[in-house]
Amino acid sequence: MDNQVEFWTILIAAYGAIVATGSLVWNILREVTDKGRLSISAMIGRFLGAPTSDDHFVLTITNVGKRPLMVKGYGGYLRGYWRHRKAFFVVSRGLPKMLTPTEHHIEWSDELGKILDAKVGRVCVWDSLGREFNLSRRHLRRLQREYANSRR
Repeated sequence: MDNQVEFWTILIAAYGAIVATGSLVWNILREVTDKGRLSISAMIGRFLGAPTSDDHFVLTITNVGKRPLMVKGYGGYLRGYWRHRKAFFVVSRGLPKMLTPTEHHIEWSDELGKILDAKVGRVCVWDSLGREFNLSRRHLRRLQREYANSRR
């Protein structure tokens, strides 16, 4: 009888230790990942009803994280030079802007040739903490091909 009580006591203590450890790990992971995150998409577009039919670079920035984030600006790096920070920067019309979770902001630029030049390797948005959020390379290459084909 005494061995059976001791067995159940050890089993319950082990279960409590496992649950407490799991809870601790869960809370640490939640705190570490609880920050703002940006999702970036881009397209070549035109304005409806505009007097000209010029194409524009249109960038959509969405806060997909759990915290508000201050978006400072956007720009890009030339292929092969991003380690040396050789970059171009775009004058933003509506930035800096504070984005709450799930809020988005749309930026556009007339400098389509500068942004979608074949030498450009990365287009990114940066926040007030200096973190950079990149447009995916696949998306950028597709836009560069689309721009190059439209100029022919």
